[in-house]
Amino acid sequence: MLASLLLPLAAAARPTQPFAAAAVFPLWWSRQRVETAVADLAMTARPGRLPAVINVTGGATLHHQLREAGAWILLDPRLVTCAS
Repeated sequence: MLASLLLPLAAAARPTQPFAAAAVFPLWWSRQRVETAVADLAMTARPGRLPAVINVTGGATLHHQLREAGAWILLDPRLVTCAS
């Protein structure tokens, strides 16, 4: 049920810039685990309202690196309010 709600959102809100994304990690991950996962790949990282969401900017391969680090979904950071 949850997947049927999230998949259309993810498809509509895909990142349009290769250097920035709002990354959604597994929902059971702590904020510290998410920040540790992106520490080496992001030039800047801002935590989201949920511990599993983080706005990141980085290099040209950021999206690939975020997926390798465990991100489930990458969204356009302009469409996701991640301010805490």
